[in-house]
Amino acid sequence: MTFVIGMVVVFGCLLGGFAAMGGHIGVLWQPWEYVIILGSAIGTFFVANSMKVVKDTFKGVMEAIKESTPKPRDYLDTLAILYALMRELRTKTRTEMEVHVEVRRDAVSREGLRERMEQRLKDDLGVA
Repeated sequence: MTFVIGMVVVFGCLLGGFAAMGGHIGVLWQPWEYVIILGSAIGTFFVANSMKVVKDTFKGVMEAIKESTPKPRDYLDTLAILYALMRELRTKTRTEMEVHVEVRRDAVSREGLRERMEQRLKDDLGVA
């Protein structure tokens, strides 16, 4: 709903400001110009970004339109990762952490990380 309200406000201000300055709203309707501009923008976006970025962008746009919100589990996962990171930072030097992050960057899948964080929370806090 907020997406729709936001778009109404944007177009209302755009058209209202244009009309208030003496512009004729009918002049703005140029469908082929919109096709050219939109096509150029989308094409440039595809050329400038990797396919992963393109997919993530369209996924994010769809989430914004559908107004998807994070679930409580997402917040708990984020807090668990932050807890584990802060615990590691307290016990290791900066150099040790840098090596740890570089080695783990490619080696750890998201599921493996989640399982390790859940096990660490169970061990440390008795939380699951």
